[in-house]
Amino acid sequence: MDKVLIALQGTLNEKTLNCAKTFLKLKYDVLMISWRINQFSKYDFGEIKVDFINDPGTVNYGLYGVNALRQIVSNRYILDNYGVFYDYIIRLRNDIELTNVKQFKRQLNLAIKKDKIWTININTTSPRLLNPVSLPNHISDWFFGGKPKKLKEYLQLDNIDEQKLISDKSRIFKNLEFRRNAQNEQVIWSMAWASDSSKGSPKLLFDKPWRNNSRKNSYNYALFLSRNFFISPFRLSGLQSIKYRINIKGWYRSSYSLFILNNFEIYLINNNFLRVLLFYPPILRLILFKIKNFLKKVEPLSMQ
Repeated sequence: MDKVLIALQGTLNEKTLNCAKTFLKLKYDVLMISWRINQFSKYDFGEIKVDFINDPGTVNYGLYGVNALRQIVSNRYILDNYGVFYDYIIRLRNDIELTNVKQFKRQLNLAIKKDKIWTININTTSPRLLNPVSLPNHISDWFFGGKPKKLKEYLQLDNIDEQKLISDKSRIFKNLEFRRNAQNEQVIWSMAWASDSSKGSPKLLFDKPWRNNSRKNSYNYALFLSRNFFISPFRLSGLQSIKYRINIKGWYRSSYSLFILNNFEIYLINNNFLRVLLFYPPILRLILFKIKNFLKKVEPLSMQ
């Protein structure tokens, strides 16, 4: 059995600590990475190890904020301090709880057998042609795992200038409103940045989070996902978010679900049926998305 570390990242409070405690059922080491706070002695950590690191903060713009650097700093800390002690590291948001041990271990055992990054469909975008927009390299920042060497290869571990992620003005594209030059799900991965960072902070390789949704671009993204990632459906992973409850009702009510991979698409990617994936029609989700766009003509869907 590989030595596995479960590392939860984010603000420490009673709710997130309770989420971390659910992972003790796995009999793996559980670690929480959080920001330094003045009073934390009131919490009973039990078997959970808690490391406090300096908070790089967030960059606020209007009602929104960018917290990609928080993720980068946490990921780097985990790999630098624990990478040599574990065969496999899983990093996830700290507002996710374990709800089904058997389901989780089933997916974990499948993931460990592959020399890929393990992730989930939330919020990994689909490369199919019927997507409203193509978001290249938009891979979940909720959950990912892998061998430490593989994670170091794929994650962006150098500090970035978050100010450069904010667009001077919001941009409308196909009834979608973008306020950033890139999304968190894109910028935490090294493929979004120039490899030479010797001249200061890394340079972002694109200035908008979308691209033309052509057959070639869709296929290349599908091939990239298939070669480098093993994707699990979140609803079948034995996990649940206490902040964003994932269920059938919410899935079809949310306009954002059209961008996200569903179970059949995940199967096609994991088994390399990519040409079938490109033309897969998510009929019901597409219809609901079109209806919402029609009813809210003056309210583009906001992509943060």
